[in-house]
Amino acid sequence: MGIIIVCILALFLSASAVSPDNEVDVYLSRILKSEGGFQADEDDGGNYLPDGTLIGTNRGITPGALSDYWKVHPNSITLFDIESLTENDAREIYRTNYYYKPKINLLPSRLQPPVLDMYINAGSAAIKILQKEAGMIVTEQDGIIGPKTLLAVEVSNVTIGAYADARIFFYINLTENRPKLKKYLNGWIARANKYR
Repeated sequence: MGIIIVCILALFLSASAVSPDNEVDVYLSRILKSEGGFQADEDDGGNYLPDGTLIGTNRGITPGALSDYWKVHPNSITLFDIESLTENDAREIYRTNYYYKPKINLLPSRLQPPVLDMYINAGSAAIKILQKEAGMIVTEQDGIIGPKTLLAVEVSNVTIGAYADARIFFYINLTENRPKLKKYLNGWIARANKYR
């Protein structure tokens, strides 16, 4: 049985569309429009350093994301670092740490744009949502794209509509548990619906 699964997975991976950088740039152009420019919303936890200093985000890049990319301590990120972030910087961070590092490039091409968008918005929850939609059991919903996830996604044939619905369900639950975030709900739902 294990050999059959490995063979099916190998066939899937060889046939799977691994998007070249120009495809990723198309995805990122769409995402950067959603993310906008610099903002320092006090209600957005991503705008803060670990020490509690409000720094803000730019083009969706948080101080944590920038420090991870630069491999420096998060508290060393300054307001100037965030404000001076260029579109090319943001694209490179998203391409490296949000597309290739979590292996979104190995997913079927139809799912890459919405999963990438959700990963930028919600981290590994994007993969957990996909794993749940693919019918993986709760203990296997680890937020990591590996052979089991790729096989489950291929076999279940998750649609972009089902993934959009699952994103919206995630956002509704999130805002019910954290009412302070309700002001973002309509924007999040609209963002999810763009990928149907």
